[in-house]
Amino acid sequence: MKQKVVSFLSTVRRDIFDVNKFIYNNPEKSYEENKCLDFLTKTLENFNYKVQKNYCSIPTSFCAELGNGHPKICLICKYSVSDNDAHFTGVNASTTMSIGSAIGLSKIISEIPSGTIYVIGCPGNDITGAELTMANQGCFEDMDIIISPKAYIKNVINVASACITPLKLNFSSEKAIDGYANTITMDALNITCNSLNHLIKNLCSRCDINIVSLKGEKNPYSFPACSEGHLYIRTKFSSQCYDVEKKIRNYSKSVGDFLNLDSEVDIHETPCKELVSVHKLNRLFESNLKEKGIINFEESLYEAQGVSIGALSHTTPCVVPHISLCEEKNPTAFPSKEFGDASVSEYGEQQILKGIEATTATIIDLFERNDLLQEITNEFFNRLTYH
Repeated sequence: MKQKVVSFLSTVRRDIFDVNKFIYNNPEKSYEENKCLDFLTKTLENFNYKVQKNYCSIPTSFCAELGNGHPKICLICKYSVSDNDAHFTGVNASTTMSIGSAIGLSKIISEIPSGTIYVIGCPGNDITGAELTMANQGCFEDMDIIISPKAYIKNVINVASACITPLKLNFSSEKAIDGYANTITMDALNITCNSLNHLIKNLCSRCDINIVSLKGEKNPYSFPACSEGHLYIRTKFSSQCYDVEKKIRNYSKSVGDFLNLDSEVDIHETPCKELVSVHKLNRLFESNLKEKGIINFEESLYEAQGVSIGALSHTTPCVVPHISLCEEKNPTAFPSKEFGDASVSEYGEQQILKGIEATTATIIDLFERNDLLQEITNEFFNRLTYH
């Protein structure tokens, strides 16, 4: 069955790499990916996938489905640019691996007694992507496995990420009639943020706070006594984030009480959970990559900026294999224009195809071996309990 998919992939190479080039040549900002949405969904429909657009009421998202019953294997697609106006992170190549895998599996899905392939199109970037909204709505809880191949400068299977909680601190006073109250609220905010930044590093390993903004009154001639600050708690595990958040709430209240101010702490964006890895699933994918000739792997990678798929990994076993598009003799920075160029190079496309073949092989293993799927599920629940 694996060989049948490989043979089929050789006949649809043009369709697959048209995806890569189209996304690369049509960079679109987060939640404005209309061209890519139409192109990707039409491509999947051409290979018999049933497609639902506006998935979870997100206009540029989609859900494509082929097959029936469990196991339900989900492939993640990302197709937005980041902060640049070009694909410097190789998102085009990452999505091509997911779409290419879906195309390859369409050849043999009718031969599977029971099993469904899902392709979920997730607009937004890696940190604040649509996955967070979808996870909150329980969209992935019925999935058995989630796979999100990612183009990178090195081959890495063991990927971890930070847990990030965004907080909004607000100090206010009803004494807005004199300018002094406004000064006090800003002092309270500065004291809190400066103190926390020094103290927080002692609470746990890999723990820090990034202050994004402090905001007082924009009009210097009026004095509404309110000051607001946005900050991000970054820790290794969710349990640590919850503990730090609780301490911040208590500390802010103490500062407010001391200065006779009202204090309020809110979560102003969707939190980003850490990525929970499942070693058996990682090893399975690594084995299939080695079968395709990808043998040099970095031991691990820690994504300090956080990743949206982390939220999914708390309900479903996930694997995020990073596949190098760069020749060892030509090291490239990530992200960069050079890496973007590598994603559409001849060598880059060879690596993309290997990633597709390894992804399809992994999914076929999961379809054919219920015992393997059960082992992965058992390890997942054990690791989740630890987290």
